[in-house]
Amino acid sequence: MNLITKKIIPIICILLFLLTSCAGKGFIVDINEAPSDDQCIVFGKLTLIGAEGVEKWGEKFFEKPLLIILPPNSNIAHSYEIKDDGNFFWSLSPGEYTILGFGNFMSVSQKLPIRAKFNVPIGKKSLYIGNFLLIMQSNRFGCTIEDNSEISISKFKNKFHNIREEPSISIMETEPQPGSYDNIQYICDDKWGIKCENKYLGKIFNGVIPIYPEATAQPFKKISNAKSIFKWEASVNKNVTYDLIVYEAAAYYIDSIGKTYIPGRVVLLNEDIKDPSYQLTTELKPGTNYYWSVRLREGNDVSTWSLFHYFYFYVVGASSASNQWFTFSTPPNI
Repeated sequence: MNLITKKIIPIICILLFLLTSCAGKGFIVDINEAPSDDQCIVFGKLTLIGAEGVEKWGEKFFEKPLLIILPPNSNIAHSYEIKDDGNFFWSLSPGEYTILGFGNFMSVSQKLPIRAKFNVPIGKKSLYIGNFLLIMQSNRFGCTIEDNSEISISKFKNKFHNIREEPSISIMETEPQPGSYDNIQYICDDKWGIKCENKYLGKIFNGVIPIYPEATAQPFKKISNAKSIFKWEASVNKNVTYDLIVYEAAAYYIDSIGKTYIPGRVVLLNEDIKDPSYQLTTELKPGTNYYWSVRLREGNDVSTWSLFHYFYFYVVGASSASNQWFTFSTPPNI
């Protein structure tokens, strides 16, 4: 075996390892041919709207944007790199999927939560789910969904000549804020009695300050047991009550080894809590990462959820993040 061959074989092995790692860790790629009988081609478009109209993905919004999609019965989300034109063609198994948000392959701290659902039916060859518009203007962020099925189905037929069945149309829907309410108001409004922008050991809170589990720059610190008690500082407004929400963390990959997390499925929502604490009545799953937050309630008016920001200086650099949920991890089941 010569020297060139010796060098080529390790390189090939590394490439094969990376490809198989990506394939096995929830990455979605566009399909170019008819899928297997038990899967469906899900297609649509993702459009970025900036101050000057439609923008090109990857230029003004993140360096390498990705979409985070939670499949049915899993806490491992798919990652999909958004192409320049935003059109996508995925081969998916039947079930209900949730778009959890947009992120950036280049930075785990850059992710925008968006929750939209679509359902892949059994026995269908193709499904159009809509045109998702992400609106980024003057540092404001929003989204809406359009039905451009006529244009998208025409593109689908040009791409997949051998599929004779007419595509189904089922436009995905954005999820409303969880729970019961009539109105939502920003948690830093005076009516909620919360001292926002309260700096505490490198952290700034927009909402209640958690006592336990505490908010830290190190995510998913272990709590003492899986049937713990949540505590937070009370509002000075004695007329408000509290809503507590807990999400199971959904893991997704930014490359073959770079795993990060985003709020996944809701596992607990308890409304109208009188005191600034809540004792779990059932155990959470052992060895699992969770997100949690608290909002305030006055009748059917609720606040936005509590978030925090942090900024720390170190000898060799700094660490910062904004609009963070509180996190914790349950101890393993020994």
